[in-house]
Amino acid sequence: WLSARNAASLILYAQTRTRLSREGDPLASSTLSTTDSRQSGGSVQFSRRLTPQLTANLLARWSKVKGVAAREGDVSDERTLRLSMRQALSPRTTAFAGVEHTRFSTTVAGYHDYSATLAFVGMSHRF
Repeated sequence: WLSARNAASLILYAQTRTRLSREGDPLASSTLSTTDSRQSGGSVQFSRRLTPQLTANLLARWSKVKGVAAREGDVSDERTLRLSMRQALSPRTTAFAGVEHTRFSTTVAGYHDYSATLAFVGMSHRF
């Protein structure tokens, strides 16, 4: 969705990954398939131009991965929320700043749940 001052987008996805093996494959029994999974997720983004040079952005993103076959029962879930501002300094130079919060939870052995909040600033220039 797009208007003179606002833009919004919605992205949804899903995929299934399965390791294929052939009969007589000498490596098939010696390796555990770690890629067998179903993944789904998406994102919603909204941008608003506050002034001709200043834009505010809000992004929400999520992803869920579920193991299948040998990985049945493994589940990982990640959710991110980001708020940022972008200021045009010249036609090809912008400065940006924002904050982001991520929560990750998993049942996969050897990995741990976490929650992180970060702040970022930067500058970009197109040559």
